[in-house]
Amino acid sequence: MGFGFLFIGYFSATLMTLNPVGSLFRMLGYGLILASVLKLRKYHRAFDLSMIPTVLMLLVSGALLF
Repeated sequence: MGFGFLFIGYFSATLMTLNPVGSLFRMLGYGLILASVLKLRKYHRAFDLSMIPTVLMLLVSGALLF
């Protein structure tokens, strides 16, 4: 449904950032979190609230990557 992608996104955004290319993994992780939230919002409207900080963190991690 989307909770697996959400878990993988959280894993990638937090634990996989402890290596030299951590910014890239953080960017991919937040992208996965956003994709899973978009998938999960069909089932409950409360997931709309988590899209705002996810997009914000995606933009911040993109700025840190470059």
